Amino acid sequence: GDVILAGVAVETTGGIGAQRLMESGLRTTYGIVVEPSDFHIINTMVVAVRALIRVEGKAKHAGSHSKVVDPLEKLTKILRAMGPQHEQVPMRGWLTYDSNPDLPGYPRLRVVNARMQADFAEAIVDIRTVPGQSETSVTNDLRKLIDALSREDPDLKGTVQVPPNPGFGPRPHTAKVSTDAKIIQTLSSAHQVVFGTPAKVGPEARLGFADDSAHFRAAGIEAVTYGPGLEEPWPMVDEAMRIADILQAAKVFAVTIQRVCGES
Repeated sequence: GDVILAGVAVETTGGIGAQRLMESGLRTTYGIVVEPSDFHIINTMVVAVRALIRVEGKAKHAGSHSKVVDPLEKLTKILRAMGPQHEQVPMRGWLTYDSNPDLPGYPRLRVVNARMQADFAEAIVDIRTVPGQSETSVTNDLRKLIDALSREDPDLKGTVQVPPNPGFGPRPHTAKVSTDAKIIQTLSSAHQVVFGTPAKVGPEARLGFADDSAHFRAAGIEAVTYGPGLEEPWPMVDEAMRIADILQAAKVFAVTIQRVCGES
């Protein structure tokens, strides 16, 4: 069999490189996305949905006595209604979803950035979603939340844009890869050859992180994530990886390739 090593760009903005690779028509039977997973096999994950929330107001000089509608104050009202960051959004609240036992503590959100200029204030919010959610469902939920707040406060005028710009490509939610899948069984047995025990399977080592395996699974490729190192802490300063871990990973990949491609 053939082995294809694909280096793709802009993984951190929704995996546009991987998306374009799939649009090119390239297909394989199996796939391994090499991301830090502490040598765990990751077979399911959250998906990031980013939303731009923009509020219009009537900003005035600090000494003005005419009516002021502070856009930053109105934006803050929306963000507070969305709930605390880095915690699971409560069920049956503003965000519609079904809890997923494979992804405990999710969905959750984080404000990536916020700014105010003249009559406008805006924030980009990163929402880590679970299967059953989509860009469309998150957009609808945000619009309903803002509409409800506007009924209480007629001066609050907000809009939602998902994604925030064309440069952020959406990843699809895909079904969890079964632990009985050939890629998992083969990769785990190769891991055992190198480390002496089977690999752990599940999202725990990358819980909350997303990667390009979603694009490959959506295209029909049996794909998982596996690699040395850990994502935490993030953002990384002086990011590095142990050479010994890289060499161990290379051995696991070599055994996996031999067992998959060496079959008659």
